[in-house]
Amino acid sequence: MTLSLLRGGTVLASTGSINHLHIICSAPRFYPQIGGLGVLVVNISSVKPGTTYDSTVILHQGEHPFITHDSYVLYAQAVVWKLESIERRIESGEILPQDPLAEPYISNVIGGFFKSPYVPRKILKFCEKSNLS
Repeated sequence: MTLSLLRGGTVLASTGSINHLHIICSAPRFYPQIGGLGVLVVNISSVKPGTTYDSTVILHQGEHPFITHDSYVLYAQAVVWKLESIERRIESGEILPQDPLAEPYISNVIGGFFKSPYVPRKILKFCEKSNLS
């Protein structure tokens, strides 16, 4: 499977001991904080009963092949990944390309950056400068 480094591309990447779905939310653009081209990436995590989570955007079973139960977008951990790093991590098998996230789901995820109270300030600035919508 080939990774799309554009809006809607997805990968499995480790966060601790578990692989989580990560969604690419922007086209590549220069980001001074990483000294090169980067893409905005956000992690998807399972909704667990009795736990607190960001309910801004919930993805449901069938909205992406990897999602088998309700999952939330973890806006608090959104990051910009450097393109060079992504390529190295794919080659090493650390990142596994997945099917892209289709419309309207990717638009909902991106819209959540402007609604979630948990988006880090530097990520919100990246979104605004990237004209993310």
